[in-house]
Amino acid sequence: MPRKYYKVVSQTGSPIGGGSGRWHLPKGSKGARWMPAIIGKLRLCWKGYHVFSRGNAICWIFTCYHPKVFGVQVGKERVGDCSKVAVRHARLLRLVFDWELATNKEQDELCRLQEDFQYNYDLTKDKADRFKQEFAKIIFNQNPYKRMRERANATRTS
Repeated sequence: MPRKYYKVVSQTGSPIGGGSGRWHLPKGSKGARWMPAIIGKLRLCWKGYHVFSRGNAICWIFTCYHPKVFGVQVGKERVGDCSKVAVRHARLLRLVFDWELATNKEQDELCRLQEDFQYNYDLTKDKADRFKQEFAKIIFNQNPYKRMRERANATRTS
């Protein structure tokens, strides 16, 4: 089974946590256009479209920037380590999480988990894994399209 990757961007499609430019955003349930191919040798932190896997969401989703998280389709060529991957070809597919659609309780919990993860100096591997799982559970269970429909319906009826 192919590994799933994700990309975090700002509300306007700019990369968060490094990088430049602006990603093509999907329209509705259709995937976005492919980003231009990266020319030259791929290198982590230097050259390539950088994406992450589900288990590393807590390391890349900076809650202070009110992020959006998308599923990403990537090409076959990639280099990576345990927390991220740089790819030559990528496109955003489906919105997975939108900070603007999160409830206050979810936002508070995500900020707490991320702060505890980053500033807990006696963090064991088990505790770190638990933080990562709790964080990912909130992010990947949001169902943003359903929340958008609910907000639109609430606006129409009020």
